[in-house]
Amino acid sequence: MKLNLMRIILSFLLLVTIDAYLYITGLAIPQKFSYDYGLIDIVISSILLAILVYNIIKYVIESGRT
Repeated sequence: MKLNLMRIILSFLLLVTIDAYLYITGLAIPQKFSYDYGLIDIVISSILLAILVYNIIKYVIESGRT
């Protein structure tokens, strides 16, 4: 159970860190000449958010069993 809680925390930190990196480097903000960078941020954030939600649901289900 502690392992799943650590997974949730690590998933959240990874999501925040990568989003902050993309924002600081300017990749999260669509540029005038190209809108691909905004799409990159949306895709990466969506994948990481899906992993986070999956870990939370898994944690809730497993904690409900015991």
